[in-house]
Amino acid sequence: MTTSTPSASLTPRVPLGGDYWQVEPGSELWGFADLHAHLMAHTSFGGNAFWGKVYDAEHPGEDGLPHALASGEPIHGGLIDVNPEFGHPAGGGWPDFIIWPRFTTLVHQQAYIDWIYRAYQGGLRLITCLAVNNELLGTRTDPDVPTDDRHAIERQVAAMKEMVAHLDRQAGGAGRGWMQIAYSPEEARRIVGGARLAIVRACAARRSTAR
Repeated sequence: MTTSTPSASLTPRVPLGGDYWQVEPGSELWGFADLHAHLMAHTSFGGNAFWGKVYDAEHPGEDGLPHALASGEPIHGGLIDVNPEFGHPAGGGWPDFIIWPRFTTLVHQQAYIDWIYRAYQGGLRLITCLAVNNELLGTRTDPDVPTDDRHAIERQVAAMKEMVAHLDRQAGGAGRGWMQIAYSPEEARRIVGGARLAIVRACAARRSTAR
């Protein structure tokens, strides 16, 4: 394993402060996996109960932080005052990050696209992206979208595909981005073997119909 210059489509956007390792072409699969992530949970639970987005398509890179990880006070501080239950007041987020993301929070996004890219630079090669939902929480947010599990899962799957397409466009075309969706073990092996990050989709809907 040696350091090498990345291809144009994989040029780093997030500085690491030094060299990072890349596997040599033709080597056996290398890297580590995150087996439990909810990257698109903000599209579920009625679209409000879980706060924060992985990226903002209209504001890529650092410019997207104020939009993707803005304060959750408009929702979590009023309509759904869940924050005291988890030990912190409603708030952000960007720019201070003094409340979230952090390991103690359960209702805020813990990932941002450039942070995922940094982990990818450090060896992350596979993420299991779980679709999740709770119909009760969804109905309590007075949503404009259906809150049943099927629609929630469909929205998360579509959002995951759109994020990959967004990264492809940034890299110059379909299949050229550093993140790709794997639909089979063979595709996952091919994506990881090509020094890209494979996304495996799964469902973990938490059903609740109590009113």
